[in-house]
Amino acid sequence: MGERIRIQQERVKRLARDLDGIRDQISETKPQQGRAAELLKEVEYQIQRESVIVRRNDLLLQQRMLKFDAEKYNQQEQRLREREGQMSVLVRVEQGKLDELTDKLDTLERDLEKQEPMGRIQPKNKKP
Repeated sequence: MGERIRIQQERVKRLARDLDGIRDQISETKPQQGRAAELLKEVEYQIQRESVIVRRNDLLLQQRMLKFDAEKYNQQEQRLREREGQMSVLVRVEQGKLDELTDKLDTLERDLEKQEPMGRIQPKNKKP
């Protein structure tokens, strides 16, 4: 029973670390999304002001690339959030299994403690 609990504890720890890693990736995606949005606004502003066709076409190309990047970051965040939800559920399920094992062990230990005094031979009082 103890070995099963140890294995389950390790599994829960590993899954929790994986979940933390996913959350770290999500937090790293946010600044990328912000930078892409800021750059896109700047390029769109420049497009409105640019009158030279060649430079305007370069800005339009840059705009398309920035929109593509922004969409890529949004999709990446969406996938990570979905994975976060799945991992969160998995951690809760595995933690529940660990809690069940721990409860079973506690119950067995209490039962053994109750049986132990009955199983012992009581020493007889010696008369001096």
